[in-house]
Amino acid sequence: MRNGARDRTASVRAEAGVVFVPDLSCVRLRCSTCGASWTRRPPTVLPRRHYLPCVIAEAVAAVTIGGATKASTARDFGVDRRTLGRWIEWAAQVAEPAVLQCELLDATDAAVVVPTPVETLRREPWGTATSVHARAAHVLALCVALASALALPPPELGSVLMHYAGPRCASTDQAPAIEALTTPADAQRPVR
Repeated sequence: MRNGARDRTASVRAEAGVVFVPDLSCVRLRCSTCGASWTRRPPTVLPRRHYLPCVIAEAVAAVTIGGATKASTARDFGVDRRTLGRWIEWAAQVAEPAVLQCELLDATDAAVVVPTPVETLRREPWGTATSVHARAAHVLALCVALASALALPPPELGSVLMHYAGPRCASTDQAPAIEALTTPADAQRPVR
């Protein structure tokens, strides 16, 4: 049952850069049986995320794959470098690479190897790529491949999240954690 509406803000990626959207309408709903209430968001707007996945994915890719510094990327996207660091950590944790690889295998019915561009990963001053950066780059690369295999629209990270989380991600107040993509592959799938 409808329980009103509320406006929220979001930032999206446009040709001119990151654009602030001041009034994004979200419908409030209430269960007539138990009285629980929740917010139904527009597609690709994640709970507890002001920036849409397309903005996050592009910024994370710029640092982890493109070799840009956190400071310059944060400045380009209009965020603090610590926010960008949290985005990189979130992208690394949003899905288990092995599970994404299994989903890709199911979608294509063929073995697809998605290489992580290790040679282009952002390097720390002492010359090694951090494991968080490497994992975030791998998750983003797998999301692009999986979105292509499933014919999902861009942005790939947002499309894959919405495909697997579905209405639950769009209509809850929980942070986006997709159990189907974070459960280790050996615990989730039978051996082939």
